[in-house]
Amino acid sequence: MSSIAERFGLSPAAIAMANQLSNADQLTAGQVLTIPPIPPAEVTVTPNVAPSGQALTFVLTGARAGETVTFEINAPNGDKFPGQPHTASQDGVAMATYNSSGDDPGVYTVVATGDGGTSAQAPYLVQG
Repeated sequence: MSSIAERFGLSPAAIAMANQLSNADQLTAGQVLTIPPIPPAEVTVTPNVAPSGQALTFVLTGARAGETVTFEINAPNGDKFPGQPHTASQDGVAMATYNSSGDDPGVYTVVATGDGGTSAQAPYLVQG
């Protein structure tokens, strides 16, 4: 099941749930499985409005399981700040924490890009 899940960028649990399997480790040769769609990629920023200096959490959902994801911050003045890579969980979730210390007020955008083709972005506001 894990190799099937990896091939489709899903978790074994997602495939087991879509097929109402009580034990994902007991497949039989020739068994037909329903492969659920990969949820659309989405980034959330918490909080999405914060004063400069506050820690923010970026969460990407809908990534491929095990995908390497980088969160890049695009500042209002056009500067770009790439972050360290993170690995998406088996459920397709990657997260990062960012401290907005020293950031000027304005609307920033976090862009999450995965090495498996996942891409999503979200705006957030830094207040003065």
